[in-house]
Amino acid sequence: MEQLFRSYLELLRSIVSNLERLTKLVHRKIEVAQTDDLEALHEILNEEQALALAFRGQEQKRLNLLQELGLSEVPLGQLAAYFPAEMKDAVRQTAAELTEQYRAYRNGAQVARGILEHNLREVDRVLAALNADSTGSSAPVPQAPSAKTDFRV
Repeated sequence: MEQLFRSYLELLRSIVSNLERLTKLVHRKIEVAQTDDLEALHEILNEEQALALAFRGQEQKRLNLLQELGLSEVPLGQLAAYFPAEMKDAVRQTAAELTEQYRAYRNGAQVARGILEHNLREVDRVLAALNADSTGSSAPVPQAPSAKTDFRV
């Protein structure tokens, strides 16, 4: 049984590590979105997708371990109470790290999403103006202040 507890603790640590990687990616995504670097954004999205697949596997393993331990209904913050005494502090610390890392990721992801949505609205405005201009309208084409990417093929 102690091996199951150790496996679960190691899995939590692995999740924290992957979440740290994901948080770094989201901060890079913010940087490249602000500089309109579509190639770098594409690479980041691919890395995020690979991490998402890893998280799915980890989540399945986590659920299976919790079931084997009989702790399926126990919230993360209360898990330490069920672990052997010598592991309680490590579980408590790892759970706190996981919670904090998740909070950091969510905050960064919200910022990145806002920037990307803003950039997409800018692109839509420019395309709409170009479309209106090509139909003979005399409406001026707005210049996006941060449009640094050339979308021509």
